Amino acid sequence: MMTIRENGCYCFTLETIDTVDIFNKPMYKQIIVHSLNHFIDSKSLIVYGWSLMSNKLYIICQSHEGLLTNLRDSFLVFTCEKIIEAMKDEPAERRDWLLTHFQKSNPQSKVLPGNLVGEM
Repeated sequence: MMTIRENGCYCFTLETIDTVDIFNKPMYKQIIVHSLNHFIDSKSLIVYGWSLMSNKLYIICQSHEGLLTNLRDSFLVFTCEKIIEAMKDEPAERRDWLLTHFQKSNPQSKVLPGNLVGEM
């Protein structure tokens, strides 16, 4: 794995576990937009561009202050928590399938935030 320089500009790909299509619903797209805006406004994230697909987020960014890896990890946890919280509004069948699927991908956890998104 490459070392990330503190103030370097990088392109990250954040992908859902098993490339499950979750960002095809407007409420999940909105969570990504709100999370990006939150990290831009209060966490010194600088975003040069991003693209949201049905199961991936591509982002070109850098950190104004602090380590980008810490900021990336915080973004993942924050965003996954919001998405899992929003899953409660899904119809029972879809919600149960999503939560079960993400839990199977990481059986040590009980569907904690890190289960939704894989390594970048």
